[in-house]
Amino acid sequence: MATTSYLQILLFFLLASTSSARVPAAETFSYSNSGEFGPYIAEYGANYRVLPIATSPFQLCFFNSTPGAFYLALRMARRSESIFRFVWTANPTRPVGEKATFSLLSSGDLRLTDADGSVVFSSGTANKGVSSLRLLPNGNIVLVDAGGRTLWQSFDHPTDSLLVGQSLPVGKKLVSRLGTYSLIVDTGGLGLYINNVAGMSKPLLYSTADGIMRIENKGLKLVTLEAEPLTESENEGPYAYELRLSLQPQLGAIITGRPKYNATFSFLRVEEDGNLLVYTYYDPVDYRAWEVVFAVFSEDLGWENECRLPYKCGSMGSAQRRCAWRARGSDG
Repeated sequence: MATTSYLQILLFFLLASTSSARVPAAETFSYSNSGEFGPYIAEYGANYRVLPIATSPFQLCFFNSTPGAFYLALRMARRSESIFRFVWTANPTRPVGEKATFSLLSSGDLRLTDADGSVVFSSGTANKGVSSLRLLPNGNIVLVDAGGRTLWQSFDHPTDSLLVGQSLPVGKKLVSRLGTYSLIVDTGGLGLYINNVAGMSKPLLYSTADGIMRIENKGLKLVTLEAEPLTESENEGPYAYELRLSLQPQLGAIITGRPKYNATFSFLRVEEDGNLLVYTYYDPVDYRAWEVVFAVFSEDLGWENECRLPYKCGSMGSAQRRCAWRARGSDG
């Protein structure tokens, strides 16, 4: 009798625990990659289908630049004459097709599933107590429990871009959209690398911006993109913002721009050509709201001549006409 009562009590608690771990029905969703494409301009010449998960200026969507190969992405920009840019991708190396679905299951797992039922992306949060998905004003996609505690966040899984407030710890990297280049953080700083070079087992370093992205102290733990308003005492406040890569813990910062407006909506990205750019988006402006305020390979905005890009006149490429003067030097 006592054994039976014990088993009943145990079963009750197991059922109660399972029930409490379920996502409320009103918070679950399943969106299909189908229907009409959006009418506005997106980068990469992409077509896109928006999802009803948005916090201005961010919105989730499916996009493709190759027929039949779609990515679930976070786009940045309002519906306007300014181009949409993509700042995070759930499935950067494994595109899905028509009728793929993006779902928050009752178990709490966030999934991207192709039309054949194969799981392409999973947050791995089933039965962890997820209660809802939130898209925060800074572009961070989070899964939270009933108490608001973050159980999973897109900021921990960057692809090619880093948003303001997002960090890249030692051992992590940003990888360009086509997989050719990476920005890698180690204890001595940052470096730009070419991936999958024939005959090499490791990525090939092609730039530290002449050492600007390196530090003497080998204690670097993470890098965070920050945007802070300058003060009146700095002779540029209250209008200018300073964009910087903060080297933590307390190892200084790499300044990447000082736009003369609120630059909170900015991001850093490893481009398809191997450059490292910082974009800012000024949402009060409808037309040409985007500006590139920093580029490693730019004499005007950064630290190195564009001709030093690896497939321009660098050691990995051939000289183009405008870079021919470099081809006779040590780089080509």
